[in-house]
Amino acid sequence: MNNEDRMFHISQQLDADTIREFERNVPTSVCRSIASDHIGKPTSFPMVPSETRGRTGANFADEVPITPPPGIKIMDAMMAQDDRLWRRDLAQRLGVRDEPKDAA
Repeated sequence: MNNEDRMFHISQQLDADTIREFERNVPTSVCRSIASDHIGKPTSFPMVPSETRGRTGANFADEVPITPPPGIKIMDAMMAQDDRLWRRDLAQRLGVRDEPKDAA
């Protein structure tokens, strides 16, 4: 075992009681069996995008149109009202008089 393997070995990461608990619940033979199912077997990406071997249908979700979040119209109205109040307050503090409205 080289130095890097020794450094990352489970015995360096966990205490002995935890390792024994792992081995009691999942024996080493089961772990090796699971690993042997995958080690050395080739994995490949689909040859055609959106097609996965052994699967029927596309491997992506249906398209969802982008829409504004719910309640955005209410928030826009609230911000517009707040903006009107802020401008009115600022005009009062600066002493600006309202323009007379045309009676036309």
